[in-house]
Amino acid sequence: MSNNNDSNIIFLTYENPIYGINIEYPSSWTYQEPEEESSANTTIFSIVDIAPPIYEDPNVATNFQIGIENLQNPISLDQYARTVINSYRGNLNFSLISVDDNSTLSGRPAYEIIFTDVTEDGIERKSIERGTVDEVNNRAYYIAFNTETSMYEKFLPVVQTMIDSVQLNTSDMSSMENLDSTTTLDNDSSITDNMLDDAIPFLDEQPSLPFSSSPSS
Repeated sequence: MSNNNDSNIIFLTYENPIYGINIEYPSSWTYQEPEEESSANTTIFSIVDIAPPIYEDPNVATNFQIGIENLQNPISLDQYARTVINSYRGNLNFSLISVDDNSTLSGRPAYEIIFTDVTEDGIERKSIERGTVDEVNNRAYYIAFNTETSMYEKFLPVVQTMIDSVQLNTSDMSSMENLDSTTTLDNDSSITDNMLDDAIPFLDEQPSLPFSSSPSS
């Protein structure tokens, strides 16, 4: 637990030892990990979705997501960022505001894009995504935040604090891939090869994009 001195917001820590992810989030926000396992063909999936309380987000249009994409082939950060941007071009009224290819995520080189679009419900959104490529494990990690355009500046300071707090321990992924199907953790729960390979779908069940123009979860 930590305290943001600028706004007196108390932050809690979310930890996911399976994927080696830590992040701080406001104590008034809640997180949800997808419950269902995906099919073996899923390559991109959410690890956790974090949302503000409804009194701060009355239209329930705000979501902060951490996810992973299992890459089919090695790819550079620049190539991956281009692929992400081109994928979003299919969103309704997509407009790219800025691209930063010199950002960082957990001390790793990262891209950052900011854009606007419109959901199928007609909600105008503004979004920010920051991502990095883990070449050792052939995965991309992304942080994606979207909200109503009118609410973006209100949430941005907290979102920036959350993004800056992210810690990725990608070495955990390498070691866990070497576990056999009988490996047991300290809490007596088992991890199987299938559990490591299976993915968890987005809450909005979109197969490829965290910010599809479909309504947010």
